Amino acid sequence: MNEDIDYAKAASYCNSILKNCQVAIHYMCLRVKFLLLSNQLHEAKSFVDEVIKRPELPYNSYLYSWRARVEIYTGRDMVGE
Repeated sequence: MNEDIDYAKAASYCNSILKNCQVAIHYMCLRVKFLLLSNQLHEAKSFVDEVIKRPELPYNSYLYSWRARVEIYTGRDMVGE
């Protein structure tokens, strides 16, 4: 069943939603999830880093948990790196 899902296209849909709703944290997290599921680790890392640095976004633990997943999946699993 999962092989029928196009995660890259789902990430693209989330990106188009974020163009109109720039602070929609739920869709940011979904985009990161779909980028990871479609094996686009570099894109997920650059997107999360850009989102975390945005001053208009409040602290959100859900977003930071996705950031931690990206760091772990890209090989940075040591604390303090």
